[in-house]
Amino acid sequence: MAYKIISNIFYSFFLNLVTNELFTYIQFFNPVHYHLLWLLDGVGHAASIASNLDMSEKMLIKTSTKFRKTFNDLYSKSKEMKGFQRAGLIKFPALTKLSMVSEVKKPDCDPGKPRIE
Repeated sequence: MAYKIISNIFYSFFLNLVTNELFTYIQFFNPVHYHLLWLLDGVGHAASIASNLDMSEKMLIKTSTKFRKTFNDLYSKSKEMKGFQRAGLIKFPALTKLSMVSEVKKPDCDPGKPRIE
């Protein structure tokens, strides 16, 4: 049994669509893609925390602002790394270092019980 698809859309359109979807798929599983997502989210959270604090909490505002700046700088570096990948570079030391910085280890505690140290 054979089916034939009839369409008024040109073959080049389908080819372009498939190429774009493949490129998006490759980017989605790229480690830089995740850094671009979570770092921008971190910038927003840090800025939100700083803006919602009382003015008497100067040390917390300063710490939150410092986190915002750090996340923003790392986001800029991630954008640069994404640009490098356009030249075909997939793995390079700066990406490995950024991935190591962003690893957060699971705390060894039970959230349902108080911590006694």
